[in-house]
Amino acid sequence: MDAQSSLGARTSATRPRTPSPLMSSRRRDWKGIVVELYRARDFEYVVRPSEHMIVVRRGESMDALPVPPSKPAGGNVTIMPAGRSAQLRFPGPSELQVMRVAASVVDAVAAEDHGKAAARVDLGAHESVSDSQIEYLGARLLEELRVSARASQSCVQGLVSLLAVHLVRHYAGCGDPQQQQAGKLPAYKLRQATDYIARNLASDLSLDAIAQTMCMSAWHFAHLFKHTTGLAPHRYVMECRMERAKTLLRDTSLPVSEIGSRVGYGNSSHFSTLFRQFTGASPMQYRRRA
Repeated sequence: MDAQSSLGARTSATRPRTPSPLMSSRRRDWKGIVVELYRARDFEYVVRPSEHMIVVRRGESMDALPVPPSKPAGGNVTIMPAGRSAQLRFPGPSELQVMRVAASVVDAVAAEDHGKAAARVDLGAHESVSDSQIEYLGARLLEELRVSARASQSCVQGLVSLLAVHLVRHYAGCGDPQQQQAGKLPAYKLRQATDYIARNLASDLSLDAIAQTMCMSAWHFAHLFKHTTGLAPHRYVMECRMERAKTLLRDTSLPVSEIGSRVGYGNSSHFSTLFRQFTGASPMQYRRRA
């Protein structure tokens, strides 16, 4: 499929041809999404996409990955639902990121959220809306596109899932209003985070490391995790480490230094200090009492 058909038919034959994309994922093995970046000037498109089509109008420079702001940053996002015809206008010079998300991916997310068979989700048409999360996820997908063959399939699929969840909950009108208002992690993402933490208590487990496994920014993950669990991620990690240490002290005869190492504290003195702060007893005192 050429660039002309991928974006839609031109409304005027006198205008220049639609340019080829600067970047495209069409030859990648990305499931459920096609991502392309165009540079355009005074273009008008008539579209009837078979997938949900999200267009993000970006600035001249794409070198910096944006951090989601606390408030929407401008009306740069246009959403066209699958199967609906519309005319899109982009006056002036523009860098346009086009994301085509398979309708089946969005339908499956809606079905999982509501625990029923998948049905076609109507996202509705939205022009020039402010949505910092879509802009951020789109930028992350462009970053993966730039790294060529080294792109992580698991990271791309995580970003696609996050984008689909966001579309369902904010544009289809079928999300959980309480969860949406509170800004909580979906149940499956919370399980993913807590399972990763439980498997890696002996490692660094920095906020960046945890967030990266779900292809989220550290800021966004920490915000949603605290709203979901009531604990900041670092506090949750510490509690998990201390509970694991208590189990090892009760059920094994491992040296305190080895237990500290197994729960992520290579310095046994530091581990003992934190353990006392957490439990009110030193590791050896706790072992004797247990």
